[in-house]
Formats: sequence, structure tokens, C-alpha cells
Amino acid sequence: RDVFGTDRVSLRESGPIMDSIPTLPEMLRPLGYRSVGVGFGDALIKGFDEYLQYGGAWGPWEDRPLRKAEQLNQVTFPVLDRLAKGRKPWLLFLRHMEPHSPYLPPPPYDGLFYQDDPCAPGNDSMEPVFAFRPFADFLRSWMPPGITDKEHVIAQYDGEVAYMEACIQQIFARIQALGQWENTLVI
Repeated sequence: RDVFGTDRVSLRESGPIMDSIPTLPEMLRPLGYRSVGVGFGDALIKGFDEYLQYGGAWGPWEDRPLRKAEQLNQVTFPVLDRLAKGRKPWLLFLRHMEPHSPYLPPPPYDGLFYQDDPCAPGNDSMEPVFAFRPFADFLRSWMPPGITDKEHVIAQYDGEVAYMEACIQQIFARIQALGQWENTLVI
């Protein structure tokens, strides 16, 4: 099936995934797999034996940094420990929110790719972004007040990616420390 055949082309679809659409955890269950998902919301939880939530996926400028990937790891590490001790094969689905907006990575990732003034007078590169009314208020909610330079936003996205990669590396290290690396497929 393609994504359009599932009625799930975005995270904004209402209601659960149709019963006629088998999910990966449902397909693996008859083969003896235990499945755990870690994320937020309930749009993607169909078929998991367990679905755990982590917080901090969204937040305004005042709440920075959000540390979304670290919060996901805090929930994931005990799950990995438990799954590794079990005798069943397992599926672990992690729903990372980097690099989804808001882009509010923690230090040092927030300054790795940009050292200028995001609110410099005379720079109007954010004007077309804010002119797109459907998202203007949302964007302003997590960007520096008075921002004028779109390069700052791009750099924060790059910082989110670097931060997420560092946190994913921690997951890989944990899988290795648990002796599971040789039997693990990462997709």
C-alpha cells in the first residue's frame, strides 16, 4: 500500500488507522515479536503492544530549549533495557520530533551554525515567511521576537538535526552496550 491508500497522509488525520490496514507491529506479532512505540499523540499507535508518551514536542520561544530528543531517550532507555532482557524478538518505534518545528535546540546546537544577529535591522528576508498568513502566528510563537533573518531559522533547523543525531547515537550506544547491535536492524 502507498500512503494514500491508508488515509494517513499527514499527522492531522482524525481517528485511528483503519482496521483493514495492518501495521508493522500487527504483521510481526504472529512471528513472536513484542512491539513498543515511543512518541506523543495517538495517531500512530495502532497495533503496538505498548505505546509510551514523552512530552515537550511543542513549545514557544520562552520555553527554549525543548530537548525533545533527550526526553524521548529518557523514556526509551528503560524500554530498551527491558526488551533486551526478554526472550522475544522486538520492534521499537521511536517518533522523533526533530527536525519538526519549533526549532529550539539546546546549546551548543543552537549556536553551531549561526552567530549573527537574527533581528538585525535592514534584513527583510523573513517578510515573505510571515506574509504566509496560515502559519505566521505559529512561526512567530517560537522564533526570536523581532526576527528579520531567515538564515537564523535555517541554522536552528540544522542545529535540531545535529542535536537529534547526537541523541540517536546515544540510542545506538545503548543497543551496543546491551549486546543487541548484531541482532538489530535500524530503519
